[in-house]
Amino acid sequence: MKARPSPKAFFIILLLLTVGCATDRPPSGGPPDNAPLRITDVQPEASLTDIQPETIRFTFNRYVPTASLRRSIVFSPRITGYEIRGDGEEAVIIFNEPFEQNRTYSISFNTSLQSSRGNELEKSYTYAFSTGPFLDSGEIEGTVYTRENKPARGALIYAFLREPQQAQAEQSILERHPDYVVQTGTDGTFRFNHLKKGSYRLMAFMDKDGNRILNLNHEAHASGTIENVPTGSRPLLFRMSSPHEEKRQSAAAGKNAPQPTDPGAIIGTIRTLHHAAVIEAVNMTTGTWYRTTAVNTRHREQSFVLKNLPAGRYLVSAYLPGKDIAADGSIPQWSPGNIWPFRPADELVIHPDPVIVRKGWTTGNIELNLQPSALRGKEK
Repeated sequence: MKARPSPKAFFIILLLLTVGCATDRPPSGGPPDNAPLRITDVQPEASLTDIQPETIRFTFNRYVPTASLRRSIVFSPRITGYEIRGDGEEAVIIFNEPFEQNRTYSISFNTSLQSSRGNELEKSYTYAFSTGPFLDSGEIEGTVYTRENKPARGALIYAFLREPQQAQAEQSILERHPDYVVQTGTDGTFRFNHLKKGSYRLMAFMDKDGNRILNLNHEAHASGTIENVPTGSRPLLFRMSSPHEEKRQSAAAGKNAPQPTDPGAIIGTIRTLHHAAVIEAVNMTTGTWYRTTAVNTRHREQSFVLKNLPAGRYLVSAYLPGKDIAADGSIPQWSPGNIWPFRPADELVIHPDPVIVRKGWTTGNIELNLQPSALRGKEK
């Protein structure tokens, strides 16, 4: 005689099946769902003036968990009196305190925002409104690269407003809440919109631990080349410094790298008004750096050659060294500067495309344009 499950066992099996069916997960089989997460509607609509919203409703093209919303949302200027209700294709932000009068507010979702299936925003999304008759329209944009010249996806960019009356003994930006926050997209680019017009101190960093606080000893970061960045600045360029910069594998002009058999080379030109520039290439596979110099005599455009390169793909860049090239020909390394107290990074340009070097071949026509930042004259 066969044993039959008890009514209680049937109930448990039915409950498990129901819970399993209700879980929001990709269906088995078929192609993966790689479509980006998008915000399809916002109420009230963006860019309104003279409003004091009590709630703002965002509609998505995918199911978004509330926990993901909380991790990715940023308010500029900073506010604390709010709550988020989500867990679906809609999310509502409820404000428990009134906004300041005649102020532009922005709400940003960073690229860390994900649907329950892992779909991500392609770029940071910003929604803005004003409690007064005007909406701030200041903009700053640029690109952030890793120390290896690759686009820094998902880097946080903090902007700190520099008030004219600020004293020299101001608070360190490492101890302040930023006035505005954006995050880089997949191509490393960022853009601040709806800024209050003025000058800003910017810093970029990779928030590895997700606490939105820079850890100088463990997180890659960048100070940039300009201390006070006015609204309207574009395009800015940041390159991260490694937390362990001194351990980075490098070779000056290939002198310290193993000599390859049947090496290749990269030739090109660089335009600069500076006395000397350093041209460098990093092997995308090994991470080894090769450097050479171009000295400006009479002409703005100088030729350069990077020799003894193993076959492979390279990312090429150039910088204006803060130190003179030594008499023995040793090349000063690129200086990343310092976030606080501020010290500018060496001026830099990065070639947009990888350069392929083949055995015994010379790859040419690499053009670099490296001029000192015109914004330096605006610094105070």
